[in-house]
Amino acid sequence: MNVAEAPGCSGYESSGETFVDTEWYREFRSRAAAARVPVSGMIELTRRCNLRCGHCYHRDHVPVREMDTALILKVLSEAAEMGCLYMTFTGGEPFLREDFDVIYRTARRLGMVVSVFSNLTCLSEDLAELFSEMPPRVVEGSIYAVRAAEHDAVTGVAGSFDALLQGIKLLQRHGVRVALKTMIMPSTGERIAEIERLAQDLGVSFRVDPYVFPRFHGERGEHHRFHMDPKDAVRIELASGYRRSQWLDYARRRVRLDPGRRLFQCGAGTTGFFVDASGRLSPCLMTTRYRYDLAGRSFAEVWHAEIAAAVAQPASPDYVCADCSLRAYCTGCAAVNYLETGDENSPDSYVCALAQCRRDVLDSMVRV
Repeated sequence: MNVAEAPGCSGYESSGETFVDTEWYREFRSRAAAARVPVSGMIELTRRCNLRCGHCYHRDHVPVREMDTALILKVLSEAAEMGCLYMTFTGGEPFLREDFDVIYRTARRLGMVVSVFSNLTCLSEDLAELFSEMPPRVVEGSIYAVRAAEHDAVTGVAGSFDALLQGIKLLQRHGVRVALKTMIMPSTGERIAEIERLAQDLGVSFRVDPYVFPRFHGERGEHHRFHMDPKDAVRIELASGYRRSQWLDYARRRVRLDPGRRLFQCGAGTTGFFVDASGRLSPCLMTTRYRYDLAGRSFAEVWHAEIAAAVAQPASPDYVCADCSLRAYCTGCAAVNYLETGDENSPDSYVCALAQCRRDVLDSMVRV
């Protein structure tokens, strides 16, 4: 079971459509995990972005030297040779890369099922035609309100709401599947229902997440101002019958699994990987403590050496998450713990509170 499979969790395949509820897919992932086949990957093509969202984990906009085209194509080729089937391109804003079309075509020609995470505000006709010619699994963007002024206040850029709607319509005219997501924050929380209705009216799938990632650089805890009261956040998250059923199904399956004694209990570094904009391979987006330069080295070399060692670490005897009664309702992990508290073995109280509230709500409906 992957923590990344939890509803709302920003894992490798959280693109509005999953296969985790099928027996075939669970067996497939189990076999892939046993062989450590990196079937799901995410590559951060750039940290540059045309928006200035205050809650972004890259909101400090620390510049990095980006991978050149040759290195990205090398990583794609080597990952495909090792069995990578699902690839997500993210940023920053990935469409700001002038070589995006070359990167995308290469991934598709390697047989990868590709998703793209974008803010959808700087799409061109050429990109839409590319996606029409070689369809992605999905192009997913973020939305923060149904009115331009409120949305643009979150993104920090006037006109971004209108550009988002134009981007959605452009992709749809070319037959491209679109999905939307949003964060449950003080600025969006009580508007989630109307945002979801807009997504339905637009004919796109929609997901929410009540947990705002910590900032990857800068002062720890600064992001807490974007968190709602956990009871309110979970009330909003589980207001949808579809999301309630997702969580119930996930909890029923996860509660029966042996947690094991590994520090990393999901598919990070086992069936999934992340490559940041500067070309460093890590088990997942959140494992910022374990990132290894791919320049001059093969994907396989780093995967079988440093990544394998990182995810094979045993949990500390005092790692409370391993045996926690709330783990079936939680999206926390050792990587999140480290970002939040500086200690992989010490969970963040807000993540724990979300899990407790989910159990209270779901157990009031049906005992798992």
